Amino acid sequence: MGSQGKGSRRRYGGLWLALLVAAPLMIAASGGSGWGWIETAGRWFNLAVLVGIIAYFLRAPLRQFLADRKRGIQDDISSAGRALQEAEERLSVVQGQVRGLDEERAAMRKATAEEAEGERLRVLERAQRDVDRLTRRAETEIQLLTRVARNELRSHAADLAVGLARQKLSQELTAEEDARVVGRVVESLHSRN
Repeated sequence: MGSQGKGSRRRYGGLWLALLVAAPLMIAASGGSGWGWIETAGRWFNLAVLVGIIAYFLRAPLRQFLADRKRGIQDDISSAGRALQEAEERLSVVQGQVRGLDEERAAMRKATAEEAEGERLRVLERAQRDVDRLTRRAETEIQLLTRVARNELRSHAADLAVGLARQKLSQELTAEEDARVVGRVVESLHSRN
């Protein structure tokens, strides 16, 4: 019944459409000057029929276009969600690495301090043998070695921190923001010295 009903509706719809379009044209062609309102109504009717025909034939492609657009937007939203989740996972990994770096830096400081203390004790033992001359030399050497070790440690820690920060920021920041953040880190490291 569905396909027969559609077929007969289309046949009768086409007949009615032809009559509705032809009737105002026949009235207008008769040339009667007293029929001004009928001509106007006929023109409006023709416009309504034309809009109806266009809407009828464009309905399916318009629906398809809107459905495709909706599907595309939903796909974009889901891919953005996946990208956000991946970015959050990467961020947690980087944060874990930064925490590990802090622990490693503390261990390096402790080891450096232990080494410096051992060196100081050795120098003091030698200084006891040759009190005046070696005492001044040993203190100068201890201070110099401590500064060098600290500078090397700071430089190494700064290089590691800047490298990790660059890696993290290159994924999240523009080049201009990246330069500004690196400048701040370098300034803070210099201010600690």
